[in-house]
Amino acid sequence: MTADSRHAITEALQAAGWTDEDPAPGLLPKLRHPSGPVLTVISGDGGCALELGDGLSMTFLSGLPPAVVIAACLAAAGQLDQTPPSESARLSAEYEALSTVMSRLLAEATTATEINAVSRVGLRAGLLWRCHPCRQDHYLFQSVCSCGARRPAN
Repeated sequence: MTADSRHAITEALQAAGWTDEDPAPGLLPKLRHPSGPVLTVISGDGGCALELGDGLSMTFLSGLPPAVVIAACLAAAGQLDQTPPSESARLSAEYEALSTVMSRLLAEATTATEINAVSRVGLRAGLLWRCHPCRQDHYLFQSVCSCGARRPAN
């Protein structure tokens, strides 16, 4: 992630109401949303950490595209559109893109804590659904769990 990437992330989150806690020149950005999540740039090459609260956090390596980091931050703050598409309609381009973001985030998660944090954000943002009988998480395009239970109707 370059300085331009960090700037793009900072600019997008500030436009969404996140505030810079360390506005002094030369310091790495630390952005906070009023609902609690905090994004901190933790390295000079652009690595970031997103603190979700409840002791959960995720780390984004510097090579991750800014759009993935921005989407994860917005999802953590509950700022993504949470209206799922209808059962009969094909997933919209927006939900396809967000599902791709979730897939990449889950692929980058390496520990159980990171996987749980990403899943929690996906569930909160309406990008995943949880099967009540077996507690497995699924993408929106999956209407039936492997245990046979159907996706709940929100």
